[in-house]
Amino acid sequence: GCHSGTPRPRVKLDDPMSVIGSVGAVRIDAPFPTWDDIKRVRDMTKKMKLVLKGIMTREDAALAVKHGVDGVMVSTHGGDEDNAGRGALEALPEVVQEVGGKIPVLFDSGVRSGVDVFKAFALGATAVGVGRAHHWGLGAFGQEGVEAAVRILERELQAAMAQTNCASIKKIGRDALAVREWTAPA
Repeated sequence: GCHSGTPRPRVKLDDPMSVIGSVGAVRIDAPFPTWDDIKRVRDMTKKMKLVLKGIMTREDAALAVKHGVDGVMVSTHGGDEDNAGRGALEALPEVVQEVGGKIPVLFDSGVRSGVDVFKAFALGATAVGVGRAHHWGLGAFGQEGVEAAVRILERELQAAMAQTNCASIKKIGRDALAVREWTAPA
């Protein structure tokens, strides 16, 4: 709306929809990206890595590989983008299996502790995003808080690795978990 020539109405703090609409969280008229859009971005960024965030199904993982992306990130975008009710950790194994090592599979959803990092590695993630801990640390104590948050995550991950006899990240495998298979509700 900012380039349409029609200015947006001023935000009214007593009108929640006015606030939501002003920050772009709700755009009913916005089209969803298509694989043609991904191709266009890929063609424009030949020298850059293209990673798609929000891949939650084996079908989308296969399409991502087919369309030449350099990596995928399994994420629910904070839980508000996938209405299936399935968490990203539950989707991770099928995405990893479908990709079959052709491209990296990153994980970024619900990571609150080093144990969550361990679980994501055990289910096949190539790398794990831990942004929320950084935000908590930054908000509480600035740079020192970020450094402390990272150290806590490292210690928790090291403890989980020690408890499961994993001497390195590469040694973390699915056999270190008691995995409950997810099935869709009837």
